Amino acid sequence: MPEVVAKGRRPEVRGCGYCHYPNGKGRPENAGIAGLPAAYIVQQMTDFKSGARTSAEPRMVPPNLMVDTARGATDVPKTAVEGGMIVPVEGAEAGMEPLGHRNIEMPKDPERAEVLRDDAASFVAYVPVGTIDRGQALVMSGGGKTIACGICHGPSLESIGSVPPLAGRSPSYTIRQLFDIQRGNRNGL
Repeated sequence: MPEVVAKGRRPEVRGCGYCHYPNGKGRPENAGIAGLPAAYIVQQMTDFKSGARTSAEPRMVPPNLMVDTARGATDVPKTAVEGGMIVPVEGAEAGMEPLGHRNIEMPKDPERAEVLRDDAASFVAYVPVGTIDRGQALVMSGGGKTIACGICHGPSLESIGSVPPLAGRSPSYTIRQLFDIQRGNRNGL
């Protein structure tokens, strides 16, 4: 099962398996969700988020937890990969989908960015709640995982000597480079 279903994304998104059980059978105070169509679950979460679905008993905890969870789940445009970039899906397949734990960066105007190669085209980054705070902790102190980024890249992350700047870099590019370093695919200085 997806990690967000098993563990959630604290504090804003509870793991579905906590209340509905990992097997999806549920309990008397909630629904069994095993075997339900994914589109139905997405619609119910949308209804909880918009307020279209509530409980007649406002003190009942499970429906209120569902509302909180749905409001914490971030939706982004459905995406596809085209020309080496992530772009919003257009036409009949367009719509929204949960962000989950993904970081998605896409052009505001795909044609302007990809076809025209306009260097003034702008991009938008969708990131899960808390990502910026975790990134800031990593930059400032190493977050208990490494050394602070500023030690090599400078206190303002604008570079020191031959070490490149991090300030102003694309989030997607930065994530790919960190992943390659972590996996040992990017070695050297």
